[in-house]
Amino acid sequence: MTKFFANLESCLIDMEACGSSFHWARKLGGFGHTVHQSVKPYVKINRHDMAEAEAEAICEDASRQHKLDRIV
Repeated sequence: MTKFFANLESCLIDMEACGSSFHWARKLGGFGHTVHQSVKPYVKINRHDMAEAEAEAICEDASRQHKLDRIV
């Protein structure tokens, strides 16, 4: 995975905040990527399939305009 991101053009990476995400945020940031980790507030907890809900939350958070304003 490290080789993939090292060779990828700089981009925004959105991930769920967890114990290992802080390590990966530092690592990926070192390759010039912008990393965002705060997606938990957007998870819909009344869903039966949490993986689907978490993926939806990541997409929701990544599409927020305020994040794009901070990068540009």
